[in-house]
Order: sequence, then structure tokens, then C-alpha cells
Amino acid sequence: ACGGNYRQVLNDVWWSTDAVSWLTDGFGTPSAGWPARAGHQLVVPYYSSLYSINLVSEDSYMYLVGGRSIDMENEDTDEFYGDVWATENGREWALVMSSSSSTTYPARSNHAAAMIDDIMVITSGYDENGARDDTWTWDRTADSETNDRFVEDFSNETDFYEYVNENSPVSVIPMVNEVNEAKLQSLDIYTVSDLAEIESWKVKELQDFNSLDYPDICLHIKWAESILDNCIDVIEPLDYVEWDGTFERADDWDARLKVNQTKSEAQLTEETDFCESMFLEWTGSWTNYILFNQEQPYPFPLKCKSQVGALAITTGVVYQDRLWVIGGLRQSPAGSEKSANVWYREPHIPSTSMVVKPLSETSDQIFEFACSDTFSEWCRYQYRILDMSEQPPTEVRHWCDTNYLLDYGAYWSGGWLPRGDYRLQVRAIGPSGNKESSFQEGRNQHTWTHIPTPPWDIIITVIVIVFLIIAAIIIYYRHKARKAALQRYAMKRMRRKFKRMQKIKAGKLHQDRQARVRGAKQDAVVTEAKINQKREMAQMGSNKPGKRRRRRKGPAVKKAAASAASL
Repeated sequence: ACGGNYRQVLNDVWWSTDAVSWLTDGFGTPSAGWPARAGHQLVVPYYSSLYSINLVSEDSYMYLVGGRSIDMENEDTDEFYGDVWATENGREWALVMSSSSSTTYPARSNHAAAMIDDIMVITSGYDENGARDDTWTWDRTADSETNDRFVEDFSNETDFYEYVNENSPVSVIPMVNEVNEAKLQSLDIYTVSDLAEIESWKVKELQDFNSLDYPDICLHIKWAESILDNCIDVIEPLDYVEWDGTFERADDWDARLKVNQTKSEAQLTEETDFCESMFLEWTGSWTNYILFNQEQPYPFPLKCKSQVGALAITTGVVYQDRLWVIGGLRQSPAGSEKSANVWYREPHIPSTSMVVKPLSETSDQIFEFACSDTFSEWCRYQYRILDMSEQPPTEVRHWCDTNYLLDYGAYWSGGWLPRGDYRLQVRAIGPSGNKESSFQEGRNQHTWTHIPTPPWDIIITVIVIVFLIIAAIIIYYRHKARKAALQRYAMKRMRRKFKRMQKIKAGKLHQDRQARVRGAKQDAVVTEAKINQKREMAQMGSNKPGKRRRRRKGPAVKKAAASAASL
């Protein structure tokens, strides 16, 4: 090579048993049957652990694919090849598929190629227009419907035709019909990327019912943004805008009006987000049923298309039953740049099976899933539940993420699924993002009649609460009755004490009265005795001797006797 270009191209074949000494004799040949070329690939079949005898044969052929001729004097005559040549011994070559055939892959050179389980894969490379961004496969298995031709990845003949990326047409967005697609194309919007990055004036034009009348435009823009967010890595640019330290109130409409009055209509249109709010100046020309503030769909219902990109001079190697593409030159609008990326191709859609599932007419609620992918431990799952008691069936739960074990008693309606007929569908998602799109009863779909178990936790909780309420009421009334009894007992004691005090007080007064009466009587008797004694002494002195006089009671004695009788 000279300056990256070839000075001469050959069509010889060399062989070696030790990778040191190379010969053209024997299995090799100084001039094979295919045209001289460069940038081609030599492919030897590789059979993985998934290989089965259901294939064409244990292929012992060696294949030469692609390349280009070189004319140093006139580069315009260079030819890119899209042919396939096969040999069993390195000397005798047979043309399997010519470059002019309608069943072959687009011609190229400096590409990557491999054959895994009788499926030939060709990706990337150069053609007359530059680096290519496509992958083609030739499935030679006996039961393949395309074993006579190459098929491009993600075409309608593959299981991946529904996959999307930023370059997919806008028609991949749900609810974008032919009429809507024509309206978008009238504004040069053809791809998902074009719709996600739509300009404000185009949104205004689409919303205007006097113009294009596209009321669902905001919803479809969100779908396009969701595809970009989920299917490509977006690196946000740094924000170098300097802040001047002032704040602007979000509800300061007067300030905004003053600013807007100094701007042209074109500037206002460019700065207005017509999917967030209605700008009053253009309200009259808008459709009344436009849906604002739309959100991106979750979980993301589409499947992403991942491609290597415009790449050439790359290395392809088979490892872990897969084709790996390593390095190369990546073509961009700025030119070619070296790439250190590593890609692997995952052609298998994982298959899901139900290891454990509930029996019909039971209250079982456990599902266990398994994945057939080579890296099955990296599989994740999504499920949904349909109510089969209605026609057509209605979704009880939309697609939700789960691991290999699903206990719907812990997820659906707080663990309470009403009695009825249901259908659960589950799909596996492999590490590459491939997911199932078809369902088969008994494998990844289960229909059963669910008889719910009484919610014992709720029942026991209610019973405990009722018991506690009853106990609290009983305790309250017993406390109230005891308090009333204590009050009555205290009143009785107070009454008894009061009466006792009265009795005690009454007995003391009586004793005092008796004591006074006795004292008065004694004093009266003593006084009367003294008086009588004096009287007797006086009479003894005045009376004659020998004659005794009769003794009379005085007033004091009579009074004391009357007082004693009254007591």
C-alpha cells in the first residue's frame, strides 16, 4: 500500500501449517478463479453452542466476500464487489453469488464479515459513496425462507422490522397516519429526529386550524423525543450563559409584555414553546382541542434499533457465539475519525417461558419466568394483565417491569385482585434490548380464573380494631360507673360523718345541760340547807324547849325540784 491506497491487487492464495512458512503449492494457488481485489474478507464457518443438525450441513467451505479492484492509472474504473466465492481446498473456487445478482448484498470493501451457524453476516465497509451503515445476513439454514438471498437487518423480512431509531420515518410513531405524515412532509419533516427537533414556527403552523390543523402535534413530538431519549445517547452541551444576578418572576406578565413588545413576531415565534402554553397573541387561530404539556410514554413501548454507524476498515471477530466489530474509521460530516468502539451483534430475540404459574380457580399468585438468551442472567422482563371477562379484553395493568419472580398479590390493587378471568402476558428483554413481540399460550401467556383469598390481614386488623374499640368503650363505662360509685360512697360517708358529728354535738350539749342542772340543784340544795340551818338555829333560840316545829320547803328547793323533773 502507498499512502493508504493499494498499488497492486492480487488473487493468489497462500497457506501455512505453522504461520511461519507460507506456500502457494498444494492447497494454495498463485491465481484463483475470482478477480484480483483488495479490502475483501475471508470467512470460515463457526458453529456455536446453539447449533443444531437441522442446518444445511456441517459446512467445510471457506468463503471470500466483497472487496474492490484497483486501477492506479484511473480510479474511476475501480469496481466494488458484492460477490461470494467458496472453496473446499483453496485451489478450486466456485462463484456462489455474483455482484450483479439481485439477491446479494450491496458491493463494498474494508468491511467486517463472519459466518455463525450457517448464517453469513456482512457489515460496514466502503463503497463509492463512502462508509456504509448497514448489515446484511444470508441465512443458509434449511428451514429459512430467505436461504437464497441476503436480507438487510431491520427490513420487513426480519423479526426486527418494528425497531426504531432517530432516522426512522415519522410513520413509526403510533397514531401518525398518512394524512399526518403528509402534513409533516410538507414542512420537510421526514424522520423522527426531524420531528423531535422541530422549529417553533412549524409547530405554530401545524396547530393553526386555518392552515394544517394538526391538533396532536405536541403528543407526537413527545413520542419523537422519547425515541431519541431511549434509543441514542444524547450528550447535553454545556451551558455557558452567564447570569447577571437578577431574577424574573414567572408570573410577571407585565415585565414579559414590555420585553415582548420590543421583539419582532419572528423572534417571539422562535422563542415560544407552543406545546407548553398558549401565547395569547395567536390564540384565535389555534385549534381548541390541542393537548398541551404532554409527557413521554412510559414504559417506552417501542424497540430501539442500534447500528454500528458509518464505519469501515474495521475488524470483525467471532467470540461468545457472536460477531464483534472492533475499531475502524468512522465517517462523519467533519471527515473520518478513528473509532475505539466495540460492538456485538445480537440476532436472537429472547424467548420467555413460565416456570411457575397459578392454577385456574385457585388463589395462587406467584409467577416465575425464565429466559432462553445466552446471557439469561441479564434478562429482564415486562408483563401486563388483561381482564378476559370483557370483550374485547381490557388492560388491568399496562406493561410494567419486573424481575424473574412476580407476586401479583404484592403489586396489583394493593394485593387484592378481584375474582375473574385474567390473562398475563410476559416478554423478555435481552441485554441488547431485543424483546419478544409474539405470545403463545402456555409459554409466555397464561389465562386462568382467579379466586381471591380473603384478605386475612385486613380482616384481622378490622377485628382487632373493633375489639379495641369495644374494650375501650367497656373500660370507659366501667371507669365512669366506678367513679359514680365512689362519688356515692363518698356522699354516704359524708352524710354519716355529718350525722355523727351532729349526734356527738347533740350529746355534749345534753351532758353540759345536765351538768349545769346538777350544779344548779346542788347549789340550790346547799343554799337551801344553809338557809334552813340558819332558820332552825334561829327557831331554836326563840322556841320553847321540848316543842318541835314542822319543816317547810322553801322556794329555792321547789324550783330545783321542778328543773330536775323537766329533765
